[in-house]
Amino acid sequence: MAKTLQSELSNLGLVDIELSEYCVLTAKLPSNTDKQLPAIGFCAHLDTVDVNLNPNITAQLVHYTGGDICLNEADQIYIRLAEHPELEAYINDDIFVSDGHSVLGADDKASVASIMTALHYLQQHPDVQHGDIHVAFVPDEEIGLVGAKHMNFEKFPVDFAYTLDCCGITSIRMLSSYQ
Repeated sequence: MAKTLQSELSNLGLVDIELSEYCVLTAKLPSNTDKQLPAIGFCAHLDTVDVNLNPNITAQLVHYTGGDICLNEADQIYIRLAEHPELEAYINDDIFVSDGHSVLGADDKASVASIMTALHYLQQHPDVQHGDIHVAFVPDEEIGLVGAKHMNFEKFPVDFAYTLDCCGITSIRMLSSYQ
């Protein structure tokens, strides 16, 4: 996946693209203005949790109307509202789920897609002025932040950064800065 992203970043015109021996991918979208704007960063992890389920993902889109979600009727696999009350925030929304025999892999692919979409948008809309934008895609977050621990921060010279990961579409988690 990192090599595919590396190619896509190059096609988008990013510079200083580096894929390290630890599979940490960094790149920069240069500033498009003479204004002194802060350099910002966006990070996401490339891996998904491994819970020894089937590696073949069968995704399905369900329109959620409330209650439990049936993932697999034949095997009686459900997402129970009682165990996941956060589902109530998504009533009348479409939700991607697996068939219950694999993880969906949306953590953190949704964040990777969001970052790439934002970069594409900025390249297509040069009227949106921005300072340097750095991106980092790291492996092995699900097994102890291994990729992030091998990140070369000299390749990520930002004034502040956002890690896209975690929870629902309406939530923001604030953490302290790295020194």
